[in-house]
Amino acid sequence: MSKPLVLDATNHALAQANLPDPLSNEAFERILHYFARRKEWAISHNLAGPKSLQDPMIDLMDACALRGVLTPNPLFDVGSGSGTPGLLLACIQPERTIILVEPLAKRTAFLKSVS
Repeated sequence: MSKPLVLDATNHALAQANLPDPLSNEAFERILHYFARRKEWAISHNLAGPKSLQDPMIDLMDACALRGVLTPNPLFDVGSGSGTPGLLLACIQPERTIILVEPLAKRTAFLKSVS
């Protein structure tokens, strides 16, 4: 399936879930890059559970749901893990200040590599 069709399908799923604002092409490219890097790192660094890796749409829907209720203040993602929802929100809203807090070195290395 081509990227425009996947983006259309994703935006349709967001609309079906009554989530605001479709994803832009630029945001979708950033999201695809993030998911690809997360999948690469997950194999050797145990970043995310198998369920998240099999269906990243769950993480994306969670992040999209949050963007509709957040204030414009900086967001602190404490226990960032593999970057959800913080990095996904950064992909969607690059103008937003998001502070990732993660105590584990392997996860911090991943977060730095994709942010």
